[in-house]
Amino acid sequence: MKKPIILAITFFALLCFSNKAEAIPVFYSFGGEKLNTMYDLPNDSTTMSADGYVNIGCKFKQFSIFWIPIWNWDEQYCFVVEGKNNTYYSATTQQIKELANEYNVKLAGASPSFWNKIGGKIIVCILLALIIWGYIPGKKKKDDEVTATDTM
Repeated sequence: MKKPIILAITFFALLCFSNKAEAIPVFYSFGGEKLNTMYDLPNDSTTMSADGYVNIGCKFKQFSIFWIPIWNWDEQYCFVVEGKNNTYYSATTQQIKELANEYNVKLAGASPSFWNKIGGKIIVCILLALIIWGYIPGKKKKDDEVTATDTM
């Protein structure tokens, strides 16, 4: 009898003294720009910019759920500023090729990192497989086997 009264008092106190939530959790992201450094270049006068040294990178947009990347699109080469993850300079393919030839870098195409490209899809497939497996009913024992074990 005391337990329901204590729960009611606690619930009433929480309602009276609760504060407004300041942060709203974000469980998905749609179209946010991401940067990925693909090739590190030597730090010299050619790769120096106003913000610091640049490397060859990839800029892309991404859809993610619970911080797990699901889909990427609009991949483009860019110059990513070293040490500043959110700073980049747009570049044409010709500019990227010229700089890559100067430093003997073989370009493989603008592409996100493994985690951003494939890793999230692997996690989602595993989660979906576990959910489906949980919904598949298992084999049930025959009534004879259940009654035989109960009588012993």
